[in-house]
Formats: sequence, structure tokens, C-alpha cells
Amino acid sequence: KINAGIVDAVGKLDAQAQAMEESRISSESASTRSLTAIIDNFHQEQRAWVGVQEAIPKPPTETAAWNVRIIFFNSGKTPARNVQSSTMFMTSDIPLSRPTADEVKQLEFRPVQSIAPQGRYNLIIGISPPAEASSITQKHGNQTLITQYPYIKSGQLFLYYFGMLKYDDAFGNHRWTQFCILLANPETGEVGFCDGFNDLT
Repeated sequence: KINAGIVDAVGKLDAQAQAMEESRISSESASTRSLTAIIDNFHQEQRAWVGVQEAIPKPPTETAAWNVRIIFFNSGKTPARNVQSSTMFMTSDIPLSRPTADEVKQLEFRPVQSIAPQGRYNLIIGISPPAEASSITQKHGNQTLITQYPYIKSGQLFLYYFGMLKYDDAFGNHRWTQFCILLANPETGEVGFCDGFNDLT
């Protein structure tokens, strides 16, 4: 009976010890999760957030493609670094909601300036910035749009510009901002935004 009592007591002690260990592990896990959540929230509050603030257009003509200045704004508290941008155009005889996956794969990125907190970056589409030479592809693209101008003006073709801005935040995370705009009014150059491909991370 004594031996049986001892075995029973030891079993109870083992069960209590196991319960205490599980409780300790659970408590540590909860503390770890809580600390991780705090760090994540801090990163979200301090990171760079780059979005499209405004799109300023200039209407197309028989000698010039549709010119749009897209202003990206960093509303975050730290810089956006290693910034790269890429843009393309597409025309269609039917309205489109967004570029296709194959079209997005054709984007070719080039490095641009970092964006300070509360800072801006101007991306000019349809004409080369004064300090930057046009690529052969861009020249051909602009010439194509000039050739297609009568069809765009008459509404037989719809014109879209799309692209992406990629950057790293202060904590080493890769971020991106997509944009897709359309020529809503060929006479005034008014900008419209596509239903899709206007997201950011």
C-alpha cells in the first residue's frame, strides 16, 4: 500500500510538473507573439509608404504622345531606398481593366532616386525628362502612339500607361507600388484609373 501510495503521489507530481511546464511554454509563446506583434506594429508605423499622390496630364497631339507626370509620395517616417521604376503603354480596341500577367513580365526596371520621408518622386511618361535620354524602345513607343493618335482621338483605340515602383524599406523588406492609368478624354488629356493594378505593399 505504501509503494502504491508513493507511485500515485509521484504520478500526480509528474502531472503537475508537466502542466506547469506546458503553462510556462504557453506563457513564453504568448510573450514571444506579443513581442513580435509589437515589433511588427513598430515597423509598420516607421516604414516607408510610397503611393501615387497625383497624375498631371498633358493632352496628346499629332506630334506628341500623351504626357503624364505621376507624383509618388512617401507618407512614411523612413526613406524608400534602392528605388526602381518601370513603365509601359498598351492600346486596345476594347476597354481593359488591367495589364495582363505577360505584359507585366515585360517591365524593365531602372534605378531612380531614393524618396525621403514626406518626399516625392516625379515619374514622367510619354516624354523623356530633360536630363535623361530616351531609350530606343521609348522613342519607338512614342512614335507608335503619335501614329495611332487619330484612332485614339476618335475613340477607336483606348490608351493605357502602367508600371511599377519597387523599393526597400528601412527594415530590409522589398515593397512595390503598382499603377495603371488610362486616357479618359483625348481632348483634355484627362486621367482615369484602371479597375486593377493600382495596389501597393
